[in-house]
Amino acid sequence: MARSPEEFSVESIRFLGEQDGVPERELKARLCNAFAQMNIRCRAYLVRADFGDPGTFNVALCVRTELSASTAVKVTVNRVFSEMFRTEEHLDLLILSDDQEREVQAVAKPFLSSLASQTL
Repeated sequence: MARSPEEFSVESIRFLGEQDGVPERELKARLCNAFAQMNIRCRAYLVRADFGDPGTFNVALCVRTELSASTAVKVTVNRVFSEMFRTEEHLDLLILSDDQEREVQAVAKPFLSSLASQTL
């Protein structure tokens, strides 16, 4: 059974670099497929992020999309992630602002880019 998504806020976010490995590549492939099937236009990055807790990092799926698609993105990510991983696992999802996307782009390339380059 899938965990219910939880929303939280943080004081600061520091993007550390791309998160990659065998399970991550499978997750990326499944997300690309799901977003394409639903015609969700976005740029997506899978990164390690520091939310201000010293010595730890979280894996975060960072998505830049049109505001109207953000709910569909959340539902799709939750479905795909829960199909792949145990319920005790979690994935942080950030819907990026322009400034946040520039910060992410400094440390990672998008694994999906179906959104035009112009600012939303």
